[in-house]
Amino acid sequence: MGMCKYLIEADDNAKRINGLPVLDHAFLAEHTTGFEAFADVARGTDWATIEHESGLARTEIEAAAKVYAKSKAVIAVYGMGLTQHVGGIDNVHMVVNLMLLRGNIGKPGAGMGPVRGHSNVQGQRTVGITEKPELAPLDLLAEQYGFEPPREKGWDTVEACEAVLDGTAQAFIGLGGNFVRAIPDHARMEPKWRGLDLTVHIATKLNRSHLLPGETSYLLPASAGSRPTCRAPAHRACPSRIRSARSMVRRARRRPPPRLCCPSRRSSPGSPRRRSPPIRSSIGMRGCVTMRAFAMRSR
Repeated sequence: MGMCKYLIEADDNAKRINGLPVLDHAFLAEHTTGFEAFADVARGTDWATIEHESGLARTEIEAAAKVYAKSKAVIAVYGMGLTQHVGGIDNVHMVVNLMLLRGNIGKPGAGMGPVRGHSNVQGQRTVGITEKPELAPLDLLAEQYGFEPPREKGWDTVEACEAVLDGTAQAFIGLGGNFVRAIPDHARMEPKWRGLDLTVHIATKLNRSHLLPGETSYLLPASAGSRPTCRAPAHRACPSRIRSARSMVRRARRRPPPRLCCPSRRSSPGSPRRRSPPIRSSIGMRGCVTMRAFAMRSR
């Protein structure tokens, strides 16, 4: 709200002195509704309230708004710090409002850029993995794969963090992702994370979460699911479906490069369902694989 308030009031001042407009009035008139009502709310919100709610000083907010006002095209990139929040929907709505004020939607070099917190968020929803069992086709999964899926409610990201903080959670198994760094409250979470009885990471690349082991910690190097494994002949094409962070789904078909063939390496989705020797982390405990060796192995 603070940046929106600055832009609207700066535009009001520009009108009074016959200066250049700050807002894109043509865009607002053609592509938006409710601008005047929103502008009245922004004008009527005092800076003391904005500073209290945001935790930022007025000067800091205005400095950012001035940079934004001078930019011809802006991409608003945001992550879970905005969305995993009790006011997450309002947060995103306000970012959209900010972008609309200067027409930064639907033109080259501008737009919204939501960033997912974890690498497997897109694919896991596609195959029915969710903490909300009512959203998954459990009966179809049971019929297709011959097992009974759990039907009790799980934890979302916020609930999982709360469970770690209060000691309810005792273990963490991650298929990809950088969970500890993707969540916003690092100061409280990182010390508690080290108190988990067990942490297991199935990973294609090293990240910060791997440097925060629990009492017992395992790192399981893996190839990406879209990459071929040595189980496929080197001459055979390996088709896969890839879904990007922008929800674009495409079919990839390429020949596996020979250098990726490694008899001991599993693909990331294949690791949990195949019996393979675990590789214990050398962080904080004596293990058989050093971080340097793991990094070299993951290339």
